[in-house]
Amino acid sequence: MHQAWIVFLVSALLVYLAGTRLTDSAAKIARETGLGGLWVGLIILPLSTSLPELASSLRAVSIGAPDLALGNFLGSNLFNLFIIAIIDLIQGKGSLFHHISRSHKVSVLVVAFMSLLVVGGLLLPGLNLSISPVTPLLLLVYLGSGRFFFSSGRRRGAVRSRRDTRILARAVATYLVSSAVIILAAVNLADAADTLAAATGLGRTFMGSFLLAVSTSLPEVVTTTTAVRLGALDMAVGNVLGANMFNLVLLFPLDLYYRQGPLLHGLSPLHFFTATVGIFLLSLVFLGLTRPSRILLGDIGLNSLMIAAGYILAIGLLYAWGAGF
Repeated sequence: MHQAWIVFLVSALLVYLAGTRLTDSAAKIARETGLGGLWVGLIILPLSTSLPELASSLRAVSIGAPDLALGNFLGSNLFNLFIIAIIDLIQGKGSLFHHISRSHKVSVLVVAFMSLLVVGGLLLPGLNLSISPVTPLLLLVYLGSGRFFFSSGRRRGAVRSRRDTRILARAVATYLVSSAVIILAAVNLADAADTLAAATGLGRTFMGSFLLAVSTSLPEVVTTTTAVRLGALDMAVGNVLGANMFNLVLLFPLDLYYRQGPLLHGLSPLHFFTATVGIFLLSLVFLGLTRPSRILLGDIGLNSLMIAAGYILAIGLLYAWGAGF
C-alpha cells in the first residue's frame, strides 16, 4: 500500500505542475488566436483543467472501475464549488459575491440542469441500450449553452490584428507536452486510487469522489488562485463553473468508451447523493449571486462559508458510508 501512496502523490504533483503550464499556454493560445476571454473561461481552460478527470476516468473504466470514474467527475464538481469558498478566503475584499458579476447565474443554472440530468440517468431502470440516453443530452445542453454564451459575449470579444507566431507555436508545444504529462500521470492516479480503495476498505465510490477528485482538480486550484491574485475574480469563478459544465459533458465520451452497457446504470447509490449535494451547493451559489450576504466570519462571507460547510459535511458522509460501496 505504501508504494500505491507514493505513486498517487507523485502523480498528483505532476498533474499540479503540468496543469500550471497547461493553463498558462491555453491563455496564450487564446490571446494569440484572438479567441478572447469568453472562450478561455468556457472552452479552453475547462478543456485543459478537465483533462486529468477525463484521462483518469477513462483509465478507471478500462480497469473495470466505473464507480471510480463517475465518482471522479461528480466529486471534482463538488470540490470545484468548494474552491469558490477558497477564492472568497484569499481575495480579502469582503464577501466574494459582492464583487462578481450576476451573469454567473446563467452558468449556475446550466450546471444545475446538467446535474439533474445525471440524477435522472442514475434513476433510470436498466435499458437494452449501449449508452445512457442522458449522456448525449448533456452534450446537447453544453453545445446549446456555448452558443448562447458566445452570442451574448461576442461584442465584448477582441480579435488581435497582429499575432506573434513564435509565441503561439511555443504555447501550442507547451500545451501538447503538458497534456501528455497529465494523461500519463492521471493514468497512474487511477491505478493507485483503485489499489488504495481495495487496501483501505473505503471503496471505489469514496476514493473517486474525494481523493481522486481532489487530485485531478489541482489544475482548477492553480487557475483560480492565480486569477484571484491578478484581481480577476469573475474569471476565477467562471473557470470553476465552466470546469463543472465540461466535466459533466465528458460523461458522454466516457459512456461511449464503456463497453458493458450504459455508464449510469447499476452503479453505487452514493453517486445519487453526490450529484444531489452538487445541486444543493449550486443553489447556495445561486443564492449568493441573487442575495449576497454582508455577514463575514473572519475573512470569508456567509454564503461561501455555507458552501464550504456543505462540502465538508458531504465528504464526511461519503467517508462514513463509503466502505459499503
